[in-house]
Amino acid sequence: MSEERRRRAALIALGQEPPDPELSLEVEEAKSAAQLLAHAASPITPGEDLRARLMASARGLDPYAGFVDRLARMFHRSTDGMAGIARRITDPATAWEELLPGIRLLHFEGGAPLATADCGIVRMDPGATFPVHRHLGHEVSMILSGVAVLEDGRTLLPGDLNPLEAGSVHTFRAGPDEPLVFAAFVHEGFEVIEG
Repeated sequence: MSEERRRRAALIALGQEPPDPELSLEVEEAKSAAQLLAHAASPITPGEDLRARLMASARGLDPYAGFVDRLARMFHRSTDGMAGIARRITDPATAWEELLPGIRLLHFEGGAPLATADCGIVRMDPGATFPVHRHLGHEVSMILSGVAVLEDGRTLLPGDLNPLEAGSVHTFRAGPDEPLVFAAFVHEGFEVIEG
């Protein structure tokens, strides 16, 4: 199943797109295959560290723990350092910088390859729109929670990467049901065109 079809299947399951009989059949076939694989595999006992992280995430204590390894690679930081930043996202004592109404930034330093880039976690209120802007340099973002709705109607879900080249012009908005949280690094910043 292609990435786009997986996204559509997830949106159909959430009731955000109308049912599609062909896609529904594909989803059912994938579920059947997954069940067969689950019964064919031998159980594996996770290590204590992995088990502790999974349990903490399941309890909602550290909802971003599952992204820490990817974020550490993305920002060229240690896993421990990135885990500390990820925990700050849900810490009520964290001081967020207000970029625009309904849009806040938690800035941090990236590793050596990103020494000149702006790195941070962005939190957008449900339904908030990031104004039309132009990237002066390359940007990469990764969705951590919520849904980003792009101007062409595509959606980005948790775990999705969105690389943008210098000169890219776009806008996007947070889905209506929950805050949108994403990590991003931007080289040379951006300029707001509208808004």
